[in-house]
Amino acid sequence: MSFTSAALILSWLAIAFLMLGFAALLQQVRALQAAILLPPGARAGLPESARALRPVTTNRRYVLTVDPGCTACADVIPEFRDLAARFAPTAEFALLAPSGEYAGSSGVDVLVDATAYRDLAPSWSPGIVVIDSDGKVLEAAPGGDLDPLKAALGADRSSTSTSTASEVSL
Repeated sequence: MSFTSAALILSWLAIAFLMLGFAALLQQVRALQAAILLPPGARAGLPESARALRPVTTNRRYVLTVDPGCTACADVIPEFRDLAARFAPTAEFALLAPSGEYAGSSGVDVLVDATAYRDLAPSWSPGIVVIDSDGKVLEAAPGGDLDPLKAALGADRSSTSTSTASEVSL
């Protein structure tokens, strides 16, 4: 075997080894991204502190998580209440905060509970958490723009089949 052919074989083996390492690295990055997406308490399912947020009459509950001092949260709450009024037969809606005073409205349950907020709320505020009828957290997404939620609710209303988590992309 000549020096050139040995170097060529060795370089192809190095390339294959690097490709396997890169694939493993991508897999770890995707796993970390999925872990960051859901709040810590919700990764194993709906935490005990937030069991009251489980939907009762529909297949989903959309939970808006807000902080008391958040101005973006205060701006999005009225729009969230309007969505709840429009889509009340399709899904259930709730507002979750660690503290503060929030008036109830038709179609929006208000839960002020610091433990449930810590266990369920994403790391940004406002946030939308989607919970299915089994109490499984399907998705968590930023809630500053409710247009994706409107689109998902419109799709749920128009379809007669139950959507999966991947179909309801906030």
